[in-house]
Amino acid sequence: MSLGRLGIPLKPWAKACKKALIDKDMSINDLAKATGYSRQHVSAVINCRTINYTCQEVICKTLGVEY
Repeated sequence: MSLGRLGIPLKPWAKACKKALIDKDMSINDLAKATGYSRQHVSAVINCRTINYTCQEVICKTLGVEY
């Protein structure tokens, strides 16, 4: 089981997003600019510290990850 920074288990889509960021050579800052959300919010959503289904959907579409 993969754990985020705070020891919270990562959801499968979050793990896929992290892999996609690496594959696309993107940073959280790049993803934030592409999605229109703040860097802090994007990071919190990907690391499962906050839940925002709309943001999750936008992140997945931007990265080409199944939601």
